[in-house]
Amino acid sequence: MLADAGSIPAISTKLQHPKAHMAPTMWAFLLLSWQYGTRFWVADDIRWQQRFNNFCAAFAKLEQAVAAHESMPGNDLIQMALIKAFEMTFELSWKTLKDYLQYNGIDVKLPREVLKQAFANDIVEDGQVWIDMLEDRNLMAHTYNEARAQMAVNHIRLRYMTGLSALHQCLLSKLTT
Repeated sequence: MLADAGSIPAISTKLQHPKAHMAPTMWAFLLLSWQYGTRFWVADDIRWQQRFNNFCAAFAKLEQAVAAHESMPGNDLIQMALIKAFEMTFELSWKTLKDYLQYNGIDVKLPREVLKQAFANDIVEDGQVWIDMLEDRNLMAHTYNEARAQMAVNHIRLRYMTGLSALHQCLLSKLTT
């Protein structure tokens, strides 16, 4: 015996996201209203935004290390802290760029490729500064001598902070748009 069509429950073939009741742009890029400095917490699992939170924290520590070095330029421990803070910030910067590029459909793996693509896509302004950062980071991570350390500190303070700050502002604007 066939059932009456009116007695068969309707089955929806359309899949629903758990947050489908919210506007798609709202749930896809939802930022919780809580902010801590420039750290933003994201509700959805968007990797580049999660990595950006870590970059923001590292960048804030680097700014503190630069300020401490300016107030005590002869302190070797502060100089070492500045160099290590730069290494961490740079590492997070290129990885954040990699995740952001992947989010936008550009698949790159190696740091140099990531930096070239970020420059080609107008995410970073001065490509040569970023390549110099990469080379200095590689040298700092594997060798240590006083002259090289002092040169690295000068590069960080006078050249690299500008590029890192510009990246911070660029990605921050991508979060809020």
